[in-house]
Amino acid sequence: MNEKICIEEIKMDDNTPLEHLNMGRMVVGAAKEEILYMIDSGSRYDVFVHIPGTPEGRRNFIPKSDHSDALVRNLCKIAENLYSVEYDKSFDLNSVLVAAERAVLSVRPPETIEFFIPSKKEDKKEAKEGKIEQE
Repeated sequence: MNEKICIEEIKMDDNTPLEHLNMGRMVVGAAKEEILYMIDSGSRYDVFVHIPGTPEGRRNFIPKSDHSDALVRNLCKIAENLYSVEYDKSFDLNSVLVAAERAVLSVRPPETIEFFIPSKKEDKKEAKEGKIEQE
């Protein structure tokens, strides 16, 4: 593999996420506020959760078993979109997580957009202070 990280949207059925994990890919689930990352680490699944725009995240380890496979399936059912990320295992994992998150956010529209519209009184005050031009 070259020095690129490849991401593709995958089907949200029972087996596809596990198939991609077994191929050595990262599976990314995007929900409204959180992004979930899963990696097959041999004897366990590493699960990372991050809310975009915040500095904190969570990391959990799930030992592999029939129960953990069911848990992975359930976590994937919660997601609105699922992605598979192919990357070279020699890459820095944090860099892969950041690149995957940026890719997911670039294809997902923001949930809410807030616009601040100042009142006419604030417009006049800011115009006097030279902050905005009056019409």
